[in-house]
Amino acid sequence: MRWMVWGSGTNVGKTVISAGLLRAFYRGGLDVGYLKPVQTGLDLDEEKVRSWVGPGLDVGLTLVRFREAVSPDLAARRESWTGSDKVLVASLVEELRRREGRAMLVETAGGVLSPSPCGVLQGDLYRPMRLPAILVGDGRVLGGISATLTALEALEIRGYTVPLVIVVERSNAGGMENFRSIAENVRGSTSVQRISFDNPQEVTPWLMETSTQTAFDDAVSLLCAKHREWKQANVQASLDSRKMFWWPFTQHGLVNEVTVIDSAHQDDFTVLRNGEGNLERQFDGCGSWWTNGGIRGSALSAKVGAATLGRYGHVMFPECVHLPAMELTRRLLLGVGRGWASRVFFSDDGSTGVEVAIKMAFRLRLHRLGLPLVSENLKDVKLITLEGAYHGDTLGAMVCSEPGEYNETQTPWYTCKSFVVACPTVAIVGGCWTEEGLEGKIQFP
Repeated sequence: MRWMVWGSGTNVGKTVISAGLLRAFYRGGLDVGYLKPVQTGLDLDEEKVRSWVGPGLDVGLTLVRFREAVSPDLAARRESWTGSDKVLVASLVEELRRREGRAMLVETAGGVLSPSPCGVLQGDLYRPMRLPAILVGDGRVLGGISATLTALEALEIRGYTVPLVIVVERSNAGGMENFRSIAENVRGSTSVQRISFDNPQEVTPWLMETSTQTAFDDAVSLLCAKHREWKQANVQASLDSRKMFWWPFTQHGLVNEVTVIDSAHQDDFTVLRNGEGNLERQFDGCGSWWTNGGIRGSALSAKVGAATLGRYGHVMFPECVHLPAMELTRRLLLGVGRGWASRVFFSDDGSTGVEVAIKMAFRLRLHRLGLPLVSENLKDVKLITLEGAYHGDTLGAMVCSEPGEYNETQTPWYTCKSFVVACPTVAIVGGCWTEEGLEGKIQFP
């Protein structure tokens, strides 16, 4: 069990909340540790946590420290830091690996969108790890509602799971009721809890108060329960999917292991490998069969998609236009369509797009030949297609491919409608380039 502690801003109480959670883990009999990847300023959070929790706590050394209490990127420039974010994240992963089997809290610096030492936003920097997030929100100041909800959205749009938001407020909240407004606007499976904290100079006595311990015990119980639910749901999914899914291109009787994908980031999956809830990185060698519509785990792609959905949702297209479609059309005509295309037709997927293209090709060819579109003499019109090609799983796309396991054995309606042409090849033979073209390769069915 690992969690990353985030804040809606600086000085909202991440370190105090981390200490309270660590003490509650101890009271529950769990082996637990604490890590701080980046620290600015000489007042080290790791030392505070060690003093508040006790000497038995596994507190790892802060991975990157800067003397000046400013933004990490500014501190790195002023101190001529020569490290890299890549090494920072790799070091954090290694520290967690060394503590396998131990519950861990990783406390970030500043807010969700505070920069790393190299200037990358923290939310993006740690995204490949995608540890479940505990967000510490601000219930004490005017603007705390907006800052907390904005931080939550910033985490969610990057694909983080946020099981718990802890709103830190004063015993006398001054009538602002930040907690209430935050709780009313948090959706989904995220829980919201309030914790009152007044005097930053009296942390240890406050942590020992019964009401404080009860609040943190409740938070830890909730976190552990949500972790168990997540693990059980994923393990059950691996079992139920065998009974409830028809997977494409799969001999279901030969399935040995179901890969449970927890998340994806760029070229990798994060997968659940066994019933213990342990996650591993796995390279997505097939490009998720075979192409991705966006950059996975990219905040930019997610924001563009969210903005489009927020602005348009789903709108009809015949005899209509909107600016994103117009911009995409211009780019296509000036890019892949340069020199030959003057119009763009949009379809919804690859297989359907193949069928639409075939229909267009038929109409254009017949129009150029001066032949009618519908005629008994045209029932056996064929296409020239490539040997071994795959065009999609709909009936119209399947008949464009040569006979094989994925076509003629799938439906009684399959009839090959193609002249199959072997693909030209280029190779180096005996140190010389050779090319084998199309001549003599057409196979008439």
